[in-house]
Amino acid sequence: MKHRLLALFLMLALLACLSPAALASVESVTVTQETDTAEDGTDWAEAYDDRAAEEPDTAEESNAVAEESDGVAEPVYYYDSVGLLTARQRAELEDSGAAIAQAYDFGVYVVVLADYRDYDLRSVEDAAETVYRELDLGVGAAKSGLMLLLSMDDRDYDLCAYGYGHTAFTDYGKAQLARVFLDDFRYDDWYAGFRDYQAEAEEMLRLAAEGSPVDDPYAGYGGSGLERSRSEPGPVIAFSLLIGCVVALIVCMVMRSKSRSVKSARSAGTYAVPEGLYLAESFDRFSHVTEQRVRIESDRSSGGGHSGGTSISSGGFSHSSGKF
Repeated sequence: MKHRLLALFLMLALLACLSPAALASVESVTVTQETDTAEDGTDWAEAYDDRAAEEPDTAEESNAVAEESDGVAEPVYYYDSVGLLTARQRAELEDSGAAIAQAYDFGVYVVVLADYRDYDLRSVEDAAETVYRELDLGVGAAKSGLMLLLSMDDRDYDLCAYGYGHTAFTDYGKAQLARVFLDDFRYDDWYAGFRDYQAEAEEMLRLAAEGSPVDDPYAGYGGSGLERSRSEPGPVIAFSLLIGCVVALIVCMVMRSKSRSVKSARSAGTYAVPEGLYLAESFDRFSHVTEQRVRIESDRSSGGGHSGGTSISSGGFSHSSGKF
C-alpha cells in the first residue's frame, strides 16, 4: 500500500512539473503565429502604401501622366532661363496665358534670356524672331501670338507680334503696351510687369475683337478703342473752362465792389484847366488784323510720318523694342 501511494505521488509531481513547460510551449507557438501574422500584415500595408504613392493623387496629375505617356506637351506661356520668378508666380502666369489663349485663340508669351546674342548677333528684333520660331510659339495655323522678350545682359526688350498680332497690336498699340510694363521693370518688379503686360494685352485683344484695335487716334486708322477713349480731351477741357469761368466771375465781383462810381462829362471843357489841357493818359487802341491761311494737303501714302497700322518685316513679324 505504501508503495502504491508513493508511485501515485511521484506521478502527480511529474505532471505538476510538466504542465508549465507544456503551457509555455503552447503560448510560444501562439505568440509566434500572431507575430508572423502581424509581420505579414505590415509588409502588405507597406507595399500598398508604396503602390499608392506611385499612383497620381489628383485628376490633373493623372492627366499629366497620360499626356507624358502619349507624348503630348502642354503649351508654355512663360520661358525663363534666368530665374526671375518663383514657382508660384510662374504658375500664375501660365494660368493667365492659358486663359487668354482659350478666350481669343491667341498666344501671349514671355521669354526671359540672359543675352539675346546667344540666338542672333544682329539685333534684339532678329533674336526675337529666331526664338519665336525655335520655341514654335503661336496659336492655330497662322501661329498668331505676341511675345515679350527680355534680354537681361543689356536690359533690352522686344515686343514681337505674328499672325493676327499685326491686327490686334499695331505699331502705336505696341508702344502703348510697352508703357504699361516699363514702369514696373524700371524698379525690377518683374512679376508686376508681366501681370500688367498680360492684362493690357488681353484688353487690346478684346478691343480688336470688337473691331476697334488700339491705334494712333490722329491717323484715321480705326483709332477708336482704349487709347482713343483715354486721349479724348473734351471732358477735361470742359471742366477746366467751367472752373476758370467761376474763378473769373468771383474776381470781377470783388473788383467791382471796390471801384468808385464815375461817369463821363458832356463837354470837353470840364477837363480843361487854367494852365491848359492836361492829358493824364494817352494810348493807341489796336483795332484788328487781317490774316489769310492756306491749307496744304499732305499725302499719307508717300510714307512721311506715322499713318497708323502695323509695319511688318520681311520675315513676317512686327516689332517694338527698346531698353527697360
